[in-house]
Amino acid sequence: MPTHLERLVALQTTFGMLQKRRAALLSEVATLGATLERLSALEATAGEATQLLKKVAEICEMSSKQVMENIVNHGLRVIFDEQDTFSIDMETKVRSVYAYMRLGKDTKTDIMDSRGGGYVDIISVLTILVLILQKRKDMQRFLVLDEAFAEVGREHLEKVGDFLHFLTEKLGITILLITHSEELLAFANTVYQVEKKNDGPTTIKKRETPREH
Repeated sequence: MPTHLERLVALQTTFGMLQKRRAALLSEVATLGATLERLSALEATAGEATQLLKKVAEICEMSSKQVMENIVNHGLRVIFDEQDTFSIDMETKVRSVYAYMRLGKDTKTDIMDSRGGGYVDIISVLTILVLILQKRKDMQRFLVLDEAFAEVGREHLEKVGDFLHFLTEKLGITILLITHSEELLAFANTVYQVEKKNDGPTTIKKRETPREH
């Protein structure tokens, strides 16, 4: 049987161990508390950063939207003498952004139905042009148009050609236009004529343009 003194020594030893364990737990709690405070601060900072990035994205989106609307409206006025205003409505659905194009105040009538394919051709080319200008600021600006104005009436083609030439001169963009339209060829800096004969080779030859006279 252990004596009272031995039992007292054992209890003191156990008490000392418990005190050390308590101190270690308190230190761990303090460390966890400091970590929790840092994480809370980081969460708040991340929340602010997320809101800031969202605001920047909204500003960039609005800026791109306004640039696109301005260029398209200018093109429609120059080519078709259009008085109604072209605009783009943005809508977010299930984390995806949808763009709806309209002309005038009527939001239900499709541009194709209200104005025809010629308008769709012009709007399509101009929207692509804006995207190229915004995405390729430090790259060579090059646009290939294959019969892009097939639906535009002949009475408007001269204005289309003049407008395209204006864009190439002012924006420094190179346009490779594939067309059968003599009206558009009149505005080209360089023209190559492609001919394919029956059972014969395809030939490509440079052709004189009205600008070279």
